Amino acid sequence: MASLFTLRRTKRVSGAAYLAVSQAILIALGYVTHVLVGKIGGPPLYGVYGVVISLMSIINMLLTLGIPVAASKETAEDEANSGGVFLSALRLQFVFAAVLSVGTFLLAGMFATLLGDPRLTPLIRFSALIFPSTALYSLLANYFNGLHAFAAQARLTVLYAIVKLAGSVGFLFLFRSVAAALSGFIAGGLAATAVGFLQAWPSIRGRIQRTIPPRRLFVFAGSFMGISIALQILMSLDLFLVKRFLQDNTLVGYYNAATTIARIPYFILQGLGFVFLPSVARLFKEDLTRARTFIRDVFRYLFLFLAPMTALAATTSKALLNLFFSAEYHPAARPLTLLSIAFGFLSAFYLLSTIAAGAGKPKIPLRIAWTL
Repeated sequence: MASLFTLRRTKRVSGAAYLAVSQAILIALGYVTHVLVGKIGGPPLYGVYGVVISLMSIINMLLTLGIPVAASKETAEDEANSGGVFLSALRLQFVFAAVLSVGTFLLAGMFATLLGDPRLTPLIRFSALIFPSTALYSLLANYFNGLHAFAAQARLTVLYAIVKLAGSVGFLFLFRSVAAALSGFIAGGLAATAVGFLQAWPSIRGRIQRTIPPRRLFVFAGSFMGISIALQILMSLDLFLVKRFLQDNTLVGYYNAATTIARIPYFILQGLGFVFLPSVARLFKEDLTRARTFIRDVFRYLFLFLAPMTALAATTSKALLNLFFSAEYHPAARPLTLLSIAFGFLSAFYLLSTIAAGAGKPKIPLRIAWTL
């Protein structure tokens, strides 16, 4: 049992393997959740679920890809004070989570009106409960990332994915509602937070030298978070428009199925980005030549990965829909073909943005992202 809660440093290559596997599991179980929600609830329920999840994801990014990623970078650059970095980030994360939860609850009616369906109001309010449960989990995972404890981060990710799947599908099977399907996010966040804190506390307690000025965390977090939010809005805006103008939950369900499959490369590269950001930050601080070599290798393997995957998804859309969902979702085949190509380019841009952020240049991809 003691070894389970021991933090061990992991090399970059093996760390990338750990996180790639854990991200693959997270994606796979996430897609199992989507498939089962689509199968159990049918296209109308799945369409509403997809709209609420997309809105929630944009807001939740402020918590998962803001302060936590800044803490990962600061931890990688100053391990001796990693506990001080964590405690400084924790205070900001708690405040941020509270503000986002209250704001989402109060503005739920406005969001529902913009989407053309006031019936979404209670579901959006329910989604506000998810933010506090995932805030600390995200911070802990990125703390492990900054320490290069990639195996610990991978285990935490897998735990979150398993509990989230069990909670979402279990509650949906019992209560057959969108709120029941959303409950898995709360269960997964709470479980991962409890285990992650037990594992992280000895390291945090032993490495507290000084606190980090909030502004230092906010400056980096704001730039990196701005990139991710811009991309998430870009990836979700089409689904929102389908919901707003077509007002047919079945059509929304079809389109959500196409989007779900097309995003697979993006989520895989997002996981690799968690490895590259602290690695690039440390290499740029220690050895500029090695940093440039590392980035060139990333470029090479990025395109070797993306080209065949994008081509496969674009040319086998009906088969993929049948594999992940059912023949009932075949009307989504043409949107899936187009979305596969679009998400291939977005995936490449995201990973390159992460590398730029690790190199201390987050404002360049930020400006590009918001002009898209």
